[in-house]
Formats: sequence, structure tokens, C-alpha cells
Amino acid sequence: MKPVLPFLEIMLTQVCNLSCHGCSTYSDYRHQGYANWSTTQHWLQQWLEKISIEDIGFMGGEPLINPHVLTWLNGVRELLPNSRIRFPTNGLLLEKHWKVVEWLYQDGNAVLKITDHTGNIDSVLARLRSSYTWTPIHEYGLDRWITDTGLRLQINTPTKFTQTFQGTYTNMRPWQSDPDRAYANCHQATCPMLWKGRIYKCSTSALVQEAWSAHGGANVAAWEEYFDHATNGSIDLQSDPVVINHFAKNFGHVHAICKQCPTAADTNSIIEHRVNVIQR
Repeated sequence: MKPVLPFLEIMLTQVCNLSCHGCSTYSDYRHQGYANWSTTQHWLQQWLEKISIEDIGFMGGEPLINPHVLTWLNGVRELLPNSRIRFPTNGLLLEKHWKVVEWLYQDGNAVLKITDHTGNIDSVLARLRSSYTWTPIHEYGLDRWITDTGLRLQINTPTKFTQTFQGTYTNMRPWQSDPDRAYANCHQATCPMLWKGRIYKCSTSALVQEAWSAHGGANVAAWEEYFDHATNGSIDLQSDPVVINHFAKNFGHVHAICKQCPTAADTNSIIEHRVNVIQR
């Protein structure tokens, strides 16, 4: 029997229409382009020969910036007919891409997760409420709404972000925390990511090397173990089945790589969110 991964994220684009200081996918600095579905499809097809995936999440940046988002939705549903799709967005582009909402509604086995970063999405929420009949539901410790087809709606209004590295991008360095305490402080604790064929513990561990490299690559020695695939806990399609099985079993548990991030005691990692959001 194949090992089961309860959740996996795939990245559609790192481009975002917002710049949020402390973004866990490093989308606060400017990126260009978007991911190609056929490439991700190829990786997923190969991974599905080795693991089962229960839920799958679309990630950004802002996923709606990828002009082929409906192709991604249809492609993922074809590959994973029974997996729940989690679709996050900041909501600002949702009315321009209402076909995505309709797709999620018709599919039903999905969660539309809107994170209100700006307080400027009242018209979107009003249209959602008037377009479908929603019933309140409390699950997984969350207050959500559900339609007759099964589509869930989740609205988040974060007030604080946590910076996953010390310093600024030009002199960034890891926190070197106690892994258990850092993991207890993590909001990506159960969010492994498929990135360039590898599966990482989280988006932070997947994307940090490119953010570091794009800004000059300071403090090389401090980052070596986080970029080394032998020590950062990531797996690839050539990994031994025992290693892949161990990765799946570690879902929801701490890994040594977690020491990159801060603990709750590192109060200078906390960012007041709403005053540090820039709309592009």
C-alpha cells in the first residue's frame, strides 16, 4: 500500500497583487511569470505512483494571476478525482474570475479560502452570499459555510504575520530555534509543497533558497544545512521508498528543518499585518 500524504500544495505563481511583509511564500518581493500546468502534471503523475494524496492546495502569490487556472483545476480533478481541492485567494480578483467560483461550486469537493488582507472585499463577499445558499458549519476547529454541493467557504482576517527569517532579504539568516518550539509556532505545520519536482516540509523550506539567492546570498554558512537535500527533509522521485514513507509519516510532526523559523518567544518576528500590506 502506498504511503498517504493528507495534504500537498502546488504553486501556480509567486506573482501577487499584494506585498505582505512576512509572506511565507516570499511573494512580497516582485516575481514574474507563472507555473506551467503540463510540468506540474508530469510531476504529480509520477508522485501518484508512489504516494496517495488526500487533499491538494493551490498556492501563490495570488493563484488567480495564473491565466490558466481553470486548466489547473480540471487537470488536478482528473488526476485526483476524490481529493478535496483547497483554493486560497485574497479575493481582490475573484469577481473578474467568477468562472473559478462556479467551477468550485459545481465540483463541490473543494474549499474556497479567502484571506482578507485589505478590508476591500465587501463586494466579493456580498456576491458570494447572494449567489449561493450557505449553511454554517464548524469543522476542524474552524467556522465555515457550506453549499448544497459541498463547497466550503472559509474567510480569514489575519492581524499578524510572522517573519520566517531574521533580518532583511539582503542579510537574511535563519533563526536557529529549538525545532519543537518553532513547530509549535508554525502556521504551515501541515502544508508540504511540491516544488520543481521535490516535495518539501513546507513552502518556507521549498522557496527560501531562491529568495536568498535573489537578494545576494548572504550568510552562506548559516544556510547550508537548509539547502542541502540530505538534511532539509525534502524528497524526490528517486528517494528510497523507506525515505518517502518516513516523510509521509512525519506529516503533522516536527522536523529538524523547523529550527529555521522563530518560536513564539521571538517577538521581533511578529509583524502587524494590516499596516504592512501594499496593494500593487
